[in-house]
Amino acid sequence: YADGNLRFNVATCPTCSTVNTSVPYALSTNTWYHFAAVYTATQGKAEFFVNGISVGSGTGLPNALVNTAAPFTVGAYLSVGVPYPGGTWDGLMDDVRVWNVARDGYSIIQSMQGQIIGDTSGLKAHWKLDGNFNDNSGNGNALTDPNGSLFVNDVPFSGSAPSPNTHAVDLEAAVHTFLTVPDSPSLSPTGD
Repeated sequence: YADGNLRFNVATCPTCSTVNTSVPYALSTNTWYHFAAVYTATQGKAEFFVNGISVGSGTGLPNALVNTAAPFTVGAYLSVGVPYPGGTWDGLMDDVRVWNVARDGYSIIQSMQGQIIGDTSGLKAHWKLDGNFNDNSGNGNALTDPNGSLFVNDVPFSGSAPSPNTHAVDLEAAVHTFLTVPDSPSLSPTGD
């Protein structure tokens, strides 16, 4: 989220710039949101969902996925390996999931408020962010934190919280905090 836009980025090589698309969306402070993006490579587009409702699509993304050694990044729009100015998330984040199947609004709504337990078809990464960066999908994609994000435990989750805890990770744009996973076969489009 930067400049009033939800963004989705795709790296086309490990050290070059990413390609991104976005849709405008106004956020309110002190409010929890569920964000999802469904990337359709064959169409070069990403559809954005907020709380399970489509808020628009952006185009201009690559029409084919390629495996690169670029890390998978959460909370930042990287350009040549560093956060793009104004391209880091500034706020709390909890329960991040990566799927290798396109999910529609109905599927997103059905699973966004509940915990995922056990082996789930299509789930490639699941970071609950309950005080650690472990991957709960069974694929071993632990996040790393290169710039010192903090976990907070006084988060007043409401009924729309994805998990029954009071933990979240605090990413601060001022110090360019973001989370990353090194090159991983389970997050690779080709499985390499």
